[in-house]
Amino acid sequence: FQAEDGIRDVEMSRGLGDEYKRQLQEEVEQMIFLVTQLEEEIKTIHMNQRKTRKRVIKQNIPHIDLKFHGN
Repeated sequence: FQAEDGIRDVEMSRGLGDEYKRQLQEEVEQMIFLVTQLEEEIKTIHMNQRKTRKRVIKQNIPHIDLKFHGN
């Protein structure tokens, strides 16, 4: 640590600025990790929605009878 008179201990101490930078870097890395996970979840949800939508559309298309009636 640094004393009031500016004399430091024999061991090198890290200043508070260094500690804040380290903490900030860890928080940024954690946020990047979480955003990446969220992006993957969103992709999965969108893929599942598309599959479901296609299934619903196929089920709801009326079957057209192409035979001529009355002939």
